[in-house]
Amino acid sequence: MHNMPYTLINANTLSPIIITAEHAGAAWPENIDATDLPAGWQAEHYALDRGTHDLATWLGTQIEIPIILGKYTRLLSDLNRLRDDADVICTQTDGLQMTVNNLSEAERESRLAAYYDPYHAEIRRLMESSNPPRYWVSLHSYTRQRRSDVIPRPWDAGVQYVKETPLARAALQALTEIPDKCIGDNAPYNLTQLPLCPIGVIAERYNIEAIEIEICDDQLCNKHLSSLWHQQLLNFFQRIKQDWHERPRLYCL
Repeated sequence: MHNMPYTLINANTLSPIIITAEHAGAAWPENIDATDLPAGWQAEHYALDRGTHDLATWLGTQIEIPIILGKYTRLLSDLNRLRDDADVICTQTDGLQMTVNNLSEAERESRLAAYYDPYHAEIRRLMESSNPPRYWVSLHSYTRQRRSDVIPRPWDAGVQYVKETPLARAALQALTEIPDKCIGDNAPYNLTQLPLCPIGVIAERYNIEAIEIEICDDQLCNKHLSSLWHQQLLNFFQRIKQDWHERPRLYCL
């Protein structure tokens, strides 16, 4: 498992929920030359979702839920896109040119087979197990203002979904319990207006509820603010697990 391009926490835990963090890592494989990338790129938002690694790993120590974290930077391959998406291996993002990603079809296929496919195979394994999850929550962060943004994004966090479900409504309610925060409903990204994404496709295929929770990285990179989000998300997941065990049909589609 340690050679896989992901980290699996609480691997053998039975749970109605799984958590993923596709953009938790910023590593780049040693066998791929990325010397054209600018100094400090690994700390930039386009390389990873800042704060999600610490959030997801902390949750894994607090509650028994399987958690899958991407190890490598999304600049290598974006685990939160479908395999045939042109930008699953991007050639530019928010002003950063990725000449290292100018690949032939054979090179592209080889990279996806090595770094993209194993991650999604692990998700499929959990979905097709004898005790599959009912809910999938994908954790992400975003930056307040990208280079391409004219104005800063106002949201401190948001819940994204392709199909509105009780899980999505419960997540929105949980986030709005934090005082003085601007919470987006299908914002900062509206998944109903974007091309197909993995959570939408997999939720439909396996008849589960799936959402993305996005938190602005200025919230997760601030020690005091981060603790608020950590605790509130822990409360949310504990509530979902408890309700499932006590009233398993409460969140059914």
